[in-house]
Amino acid sequence: MQRARLSTLSELLADASGAPPKQSEHFYLLVDGTRLGKLSDVIARRPALTWTCLFDAAPGSPLFEASPALIHVETDDRAALRMLTDPAHRQSCQLLLSALPLATLARQLANQLYVEEVDGTRWVLALWDPFVMAALIGIQPPLNALVPGPILEPSQQAGLLEGVTAIAFQDRKGELRYFPVPSLPPPAQAPMELTQAQMDMLMDLDLPDRVAALLRQVEPQHPISDAACYQLCCAAIQETRARGRDGLHDHCDSALEMLGELGSTAERRK
Repeated sequence: MQRARLSTLSELLADASGAPPKQSEHFYLLVDGTRLGKLSDVIARRPALTWTCLFDAAPGSPLFEASPALIHVETDDRAALRMLTDPAHRQSCQLLLSALPLATLARQLANQLYVEEVDGTRWVLALWDPFVMAALIGIQPPLNALVPGPILEPSQQAGLLEGVTAIAFQDRKGELRYFPVPSLPPPAQAPMELTQAQMDMLMDLDLPDRVAALLRQVEPQHPISDAACYQLCCAAIQETRARGRDGLHDHCDSALEMLGELGSTAERRK
C-alpha cells in the first residue's frame, strides 16, 4: 500500500511522533544561512515580524547572509515542509516546537550561542546545525558514530533547550527524526563552561565529514555510498587513533586502506 503524502507540518510531526502537536505549540524553523546560500533569499517573502537573525546582523551585510535565523512558520507552510523533507536541505534546518513567542525563544537561543573553556576562551556553538544539536543533547540512535553524545550535561541541555518541547530534522539517511525534550534539571547559567573532554568531542563532530571529503578527492570514482563512506571514515579515525596517530591525512590513509580491503573482499565474492 502506498503511503499517504503528508501535506502539512502537523501531519509530518504526527506521523513521526504518533501524536499531533499541541495547539499551544508554535512551529519555528531554525535555519543555517550559510548552507542555504543566502539568508535574505530564505526570508525574502516573509513578514519582518516572523523571523529573527540570531547574530543580530544588519540585513544585507555579509554576516547577515551567513547567519542562523529563527523563523515562525504555520503548519501549512509549504516552503518549510519542503526544507524539512528535501534531501537537498539536509543539515540546513531543524524544526523547534515551543509555546514561547518568537522574540523570547530567539533571545534564549542567542544566549546559548557561545560557550567557554575553563580558561575563559570563548567559542561559537553551532546549535543551528541539527547534527550538532543531536550530538549536544544525545539524540538516539546517534547520527555521529564518532561522537554519539550527549556532549552536554543535563543542566546544560536544559539551558540550551529551555522553552523547547520537541525537535525535528532530517538525518543522514533522509529520514525525519523527532525528539521530544524530556524533563531536565534547572538550567545551567549562560555562557556554558565546557570541560576539555566536552571541547574535544565538539572538535571531533565534523572530523568524519572532513576525512570523507578528502577521501572523495583521492578516490573520486569509487562507488561507495555517502552513508557507507561516512561510517568507514568513523571506523578509520578510531583505527588511526589506536595506532597513536591523529592527523587528517593519517585518517584518510587508514580510510584508503579500509576502502581497498572492501574492494578486495568484493572481488573475492565474484
